[in-house]
Order: sequence, then structure tokens, then C-alpha cells
Amino acid sequence: MTFFAQRLRVHRVLMTLASASLLACDSRHGEVGVFVDGGRGGDATPGDGDGYRDGGWQGDGDGQGSGDACIRADVKASRKPPTVWLLLDYSVASSNGWSAELTNSSAWGVTRDLLIGDGGIIGEFQASVRFGAALPGSKIDDPMCGQVPAVAPALNNLAAIEAQYPEIIDKSLSSVIYYGFKYILQQLPEKSDGPVAIVLSLAQDGDHLCVGDWLSNAMFAETEFHTGTRLVDGVVEQLAAKGVTIYGFESGGFGMVSGGATPTNQRLERIDQLAGTGRGPIPIDTPEILRDQLASISAELISCNVQLNGKVTQGQECSGTVSVDGKELPCNDPNGWRMASESTLEITGTACADLKMKPMADIHAAFACDAFVLF
Repeated sequence: MTFFAQRLRVHRVLMTLASASLLACDSRHGEVGVFVDGGRGGDATPGDGDGYRDGGWQGDGDGQGSGDACIRADVKASRKPPTVWLLLDYSVASSNGWSAELTNSSAWGVTRDLLIGDGGIIGEFQASVRFGAALPGSKIDDPMCGQVPAVAPALNNLAAIEAQYPEIIDKSLSSVIYYGFKYILQQLPEKSDGPVAIVLSLAQDGDHLCVGDWLSNAMFAETEFHTGTRLVDGVVEQLAAKGVTIYGFESGGFGMVSGGATPTNQRLERIDQLAGTGRGPIPIDTPEILRDQLASISAELISCNVQLNGKVTQGQECSGTVSVDGKELPCNDPNGWRMASESTLEITGTACADLKMKPMADIHAAFACDAFVLF
């Protein structure tokens, strides 16, 4: 190879490395353009030896060359989005006014507006949270009792939820949250891809049952309320066993949750003991507080873990660099990044808090050739 050909090759290699997001070593072949997670394969610099792969998405390359070379890969962050089920009490109790100051606004209407109205929570977080909705409410003696209108969780799900979310409450319906919990439990996969939570909007104690279920499940001299309580506890325990966290707030009546020993608060406290955060029912006194709480829950559930398409060699973690929207973060810093496992990168501290509010943030990582092995 002539001197000028060698200089040209060095120049092309440097240009290739400057555009790479992640570097890893492979001593078997020359440099190859690689397609990863939606990235684009490129034309690699040919080297000495017989050609290994030409054309297609794998780019031009060579193989069996002299010496080691690097594989180039463009990597996009792979964060696992959380799933949030909105379990909304679609019963007559939710038609109550929110407070004395909002006498013309029902608890249902105010909550609906905060979730799907202009500037609502779902619209704000739908790019990074898989929202779903279940709206249990039934006439307990109706043959159709227990059927739950629902929207399956998905990213960018605002339009689908809005289409299913009634503007006005049917005042003939009773609060039957057991069927909402049961429906969500049936929809959960064997292994969830990311955290799963239920945000429960409860206007009554919610322990009503369809007449047939009450009669078939009631123990001796047991009232509908006690049967309903027992069945709700059972399905909530099953949800907890699958790793589901339930956030409960009361959505009906004057003053909302104020810590009193109302049947609704007692129900929420019991649910929190079985599958909640341990912090008890979320105190909600105004629509503004409700919105802040919903935003906080959504942000809390968004993961700061990033899956890599390879593994980092132990002891070589800080040979890499990680940046979010072009800002480089310090390695093993409380407000930077660390390797949670050989293939999982965790953004930490204030950097994580910033990332939670940027669902479309660009995350880039680069490691030395001898520190990273592609899958």
C-alpha cells in the first residue's frame, strides 16, 4: 500500500470514528458498517486481506485483515417505558361537585380535564409512559354487570383514551372497582416489560358487586360490603404479587381526601397496605394538587436505566462517555451515570430527574474498543 493510500485510509477511519456513538472491538474482521436499533449502516474502509462482506445494510468491508479493528455502531437509548393503568370510578358518586369553589364541576369532569384536556397529564407524558384506562361502573342487577370499558396501554394513547372517556357520568351506575382490578390483572403479561402502576380514582368505598357475584361468593351471613371487601383484597394481593404498585386518591365529594376515617379513605388505606407505596392515600384538596400528584407519579415511574446492545468489560466502565442532549455526564457520580449491570447504564441523581422530564432526549454512549463487546 502506497504512502498516499495509507494517509487516505487513516483520514477515512478518523471520519468514521468521529460520527460513531459507540465503539467496540472485533479482531476477526476489518471495520464494518453496522445497523443497530434503527441506526444506518455505512461504508467502511477496506483493509488488507480478502473481502468479508460487500453491499446491503452491512456496508462494504473486508475480512481476515492484518491487526485488530473496531466495529462501529450507532446506538439509540433503549429505555423501558412504564405502564400506567388509570382505574377511574365511573359511578354516580363521581358526579359530586369537587368543592364549594367549583360547584359547577363534578369530580369526574375535573379529573377528566386534568388527564385528557389541553395541557393534560396524558398528553404531556404519553411519549414516555404507556397509558391505559379502565372505567368500572355498573348497575349491579344488570345482566351486563361487571363488563369494563377499557383502552389497552400504549404510548401516544391520548386519542384512544379520550374516545372511550365519557364527558358525563351515568348516575344509575354503582362503584364496582373489583371488576376494574380484575380486568387489569387479566391483561397483565407473564413478565412485564418495565414497571406497572395503577392510578386509582375512587369516589366511594367501591366494594359493590354484581348481584350474581355477591350471591355466589358470600359466606354465611356476610353482607355485600364484606364480600366485596374480601374480593377486592384478593385481587389487589394478586396484582401486588405481579409487582404492580397502586396509587390511590379519592375523587368525589367536598374536600377530597383529608385524612378522615371515611369508608373511602379506609378502602384506600387498605389497598395501599396491600399494593401501594406505603405512604397512604394521596391527599388531594384542589385540582392543582391533583395535577401535580399525577405528574409526579408519571415522572417517578419513568426509568433512568438505558439498555445497551452489548456489554461493558468489568473495570472498564469509566473508559466510556455518556451524554444527554449533547451534555456529557460524569461517570460514577451521584449526579451522572454508572453501570447498573454489564449491559444496563443508569443515569443518576439530578441528571435522572432532568431526563424524566425529557421523554425524547438523545442519549449517546461511547466506549474504548477493548471495553465493549457487541451482542
